[in-house]
Amino acid sequence: MFRIQIDDFLDEYNLISGFIPLSNSNKIVTISIVYKTPPRILQIKARSSMKLKFLTSIQYSEPTSKEEYHIQYELTKKRAIEAIKKAISIQHQNLKEDHINVWQSYWYTGFRISDSKADGVVNGHKINSTIYYVLSQISKSIPDVEKNIAMNEGCYRGHHTLDAPRLWKDTSSIDAVNNVVEAWLITLEKQGCHHLMIGDPAAVQQAIVLSLGSLRFSNQHLEFNIDPQYLNRDYLFRRINYGNVTHLNISATVGEDNRAVLKVALDKSDSVYFGCDAGCLNPPVSLSQSYVSIPVKLTKPLTAILYITSDYQHMQDLRNALHVHAINDAPAHDHLVMALHKHGHQLGGLPTFFWISICFLIIVFHLFLCKLIINEYHGHQDKQKVRYSKL
Repeated sequence: MFRIQIDDFLDEYNLISGFIPLSNSNKIVTISIVYKTPPRILQIKARSSMKLKFLTSIQYSEPTSKEEYHIQYELTKKRAIEAIKKAISIQHQNLKEDHINVWQSYWYTGFRISDSKADGVVNGHKINSTIYYVLSQISKSIPDVEKNIAMNEGCYRGHHTLDAPRLWKDTSSIDAVNNVVEAWLITLEKQGCHHLMIGDPAAVQQAIVLSLGSLRFSNQHLEFNIDPQYLNRDYLFRRINYGNVTHLNISATVGEDNRAVLKVALDKSDSVYFGCDAGCLNPPVSLSQSYVSIPVKLTKPLTAILYITSDYQHMQDLRNALHVHAINDAPAHDHLVMALHKHGHQLGGLPTFFWISICFLIIVFHLFLCKLIINEYHGHQDKQKVRYSKL
């Protein structure tokens, strides 16, 4: 136990250190924790409450050999004590508010999806919690990497991650969380986002948002590479960084005719930007802070459904570089699929129990009708027998 004094603040803290051996390796991770022991006895007056705040500092080393344990022990212990001192000094300036502001900056680039009642789909709460777990394990390293357009090049080049079940597995245990986070980090690293992965959580957030829609920065433009068949829910990609100043908003909404429509707007920009649909056969559309509608087209062979760039000539060149054989409006989504997302079943807007009840009533009605007919028939036969018996 040792004492820490910051200005007039004096308190006692405990320090514990040790190491954790890594599985399938001879290396260890050294850990030092500075914590405060809660009081064993608390006296609380009637009809009152008491709030206790405890700061804890945890520092750990990179994997090292056991021979370096004593060196890492001193280093992690020193960092843990320095961190708790810094936290105590900030506490008077509202440490919680500072924490909230930092996380809000990470969520500046984001994603929104309409809720679905279909079985096995990924909804907003699952996306948010998974992203939180991933960002929580990213160190605060190089800032503003995502604002450098060159660092975004090639990200994200894989199939959109909303359709990757392994990335949305259960996270109810620590091991499960670690497995999901590891799967995400490997996926982003190997699918062209390796430059963003050296940045802070804001850069990793940009990579995750790009991956959700298979949005890719590629040779002077941003392209939306999702297959139109997956646009059966409403999406909004919010404030995608396109360089240091420009932020893009891209939405995909499903209309009453079950067809998806793209809308693009500049949240802010330092230049004029243009957008074109699949194949870029139509003239480029100038983008602004107001949403511009762009139809969803289906090409053969399959190409991106949206291209965005600030280079008008580059947009013209894409028309001659894509080599599509056919281009048509993307077909409307099947009514049964849309009903499944909206209502959780394919029977339309009413619950399954309603239709079962209707079927049951129809069957009962017909049974009752059959009984009336049979009774009427037998009653008529009995009357005939009585008449002939009198004769």
